[in-house]
Amino acid sequence: MKKTMFLLLLLTALCTFNSKSQTIDTLLDVGGYRLHFRIIKGTGMPILFEAGGGNDGSIWNSLLKPVAELTRATLITYDRAGFGTSEFDSTKHGLLAGVEALETGLRKLGYNQDIMLVAHSFGGFYAGLYAARHPETVKTAVLIDVNLPCFFTEQRLDAMKMGDEQLLKKMKLTHPGAYYMFADRKSDLELLRKNPFPLNIALIDLVAEQSAQQDSIAALEWRLCHQQFAAASSQRQGITAYTCGHYIFIDNPGLVLHAIVQQYAKQNTEQRKNQILEKAFSYSLESVNQDKRRYAKNQHSEGSVNSWAYATMRSGRLNEALEIFKLNVLLHPNSANCYDSLAEGYEQAKSVNLALQNYRRALQLDPKNEHASQRLKILEKH
Repeated sequence: MKKTMFLLLLLTALCTFNSKSQTIDTLLDVGGYRLHFRIIKGTGMPILFEAGGGNDGSIWNSLLKPVAELTRATLITYDRAGFGTSEFDSTKHGLLAGVEALETGLRKLGYNQDIMLVAHSFGGFYAGLYAARHPETVKTAVLIDVNLPCFFTEQRLDAMKMGDEQLLKKMKLTHPGAYYMFADRKSDLELLRKNPFPLNIALIDLVAEQSAQQDSIAALEWRLCHQQFAAASSQRQGITAYTCGHYIFIDNPGLVLHAIVQQYAKQNTEQRKNQILEKAFSYSLESVNQDKRRYAKNQHSEGSVNSWAYATMRSGRLNEALEIFKLNVLLHPNSANCYDSLAEGYEQAKSVNLALQNYRRALQLDPKNEHASQRLKILEKH
């Protein structure tokens, strides 16, 4: 249901998005190597998206169109050094070098003033340091199950280092960007602890209910760390993304979209804020209505009714299952699969003539139905 709501907006957004927005793909020299930036041109304060470790900027593609449609903001994604189509300089690695490269790129693009941050996973480190270095120009943020320094204790880092050693040896040769992401972890965390996320920046911190951590203790500590982070300032709002895994923006894109739009709207004039929120509210009403409609339709879909019938048959209630199979034929009279399933039910009930009749009907509708063809040959021999 959550994804259905999001898809509705995506489809409606496409109608106006393409004609009103300009997309720029560019490689920018940021000091001896180039970073790939993708910008969807809009107006007002831009929104910078920070991807998680192992991902490049394209991970955000499905979210960008509806965000652009609702906010009309300029949206910026980029590939960190060594990821996507960005280049890598082995003499310039680590979190500080990465943020300095980002700053250079944004300055060249003309987006080094007021900005909103959206970050996922490892991107939380980049968002945190960037915010610490620019506490006056970072106006708001949405953090999506991000890495926070409080989770990475010395004990945890030591344990992670032992588990990473063999992987790192291979990674240094094949994927240096990812290698240094792990190899520099300790020094990066020391830097972040000295430069914490500013308390004055309003933000929403989304935390996945279904933790990506491998054991229950680590999962609990991840949640506690986020609770402490959110409680540190009245400007922060912590939200648990129920039923979601680490990629909340994929499992529940509507929730992430709402958080982004809400935070962005608050940074605008009262008139512009009301326009954004009114558009978002209209979307919410329509999407919920359409989602209910789709849900009701799905309750009587061919697949759901068929599954219900087979489950009933397996439980030993054959007569009841036959009535459900018949219902499916009534609902979907042109489906060969429905007739095939009804025939199977009759076969289980030892009603051979009715089984033959429905297998033949299934073949009329779909001559390539191998199951119906095979069962007919067997039954006609007896």
